[in-house]
Amino acid sequence: MKIIDISVPTSAKTTVFPGDPAPLIHWPSWTHEKGNPANVGSFTGGLHHGTHVDAPWHFIRGGKKMEQIPLETWIGPAEVVDLTKSERCITGADLEAANVPLDAERLLFKTRNGLTDYWHEPWNPDFIYIDETAAQWCKDRGIRLIGLDYLTIDPPTRPEFP
Repeated sequence: MKIIDISVPTSAKTTVFPGDPAPLIHWPSWTHEKGNPANVGSFTGGLHHGTHVDAPWHFIRGGKKMEQIPLETWIGPAEVVDLTKSERCITGADLEAANVPLDAERLLFKTRNGLTDYWHEPWNPDFIYIDETAAQWCKDRGIRLIGLDYLTIDPPTRPEFP
């Protein structure tokens, strides 16, 4: 099996969700440059930047936390669904038209979000998000994981995070 790392590198310049603290990477003492045998540092920052996962607990009272989700959920075959023509959001109709294989369990949505260096640019409220009809489409088909090339999947104008 070939494993492909789709994660975005984290740095002090990584775009964060509005209101979250920016990543701070600090090398306070040991570094190779100072002649030490190891690099020892610290990281401080919010959880909504770069590549991240929102566990069900993030939005669902009593939902599973990350440590309660089996590792197999995150690793395995995934279908990359090219939705770069979507102009505002991903809909159930978009997914229906994409001819997703019936046995697909994990979907990675490739949108125009990923056509830029979005992880180093200021927050863009005009990102492609996932419409409720697309979420329902995934639920109805037993999709266990979706990935989107931005910091959140929800519409920027819906603060209740549908």
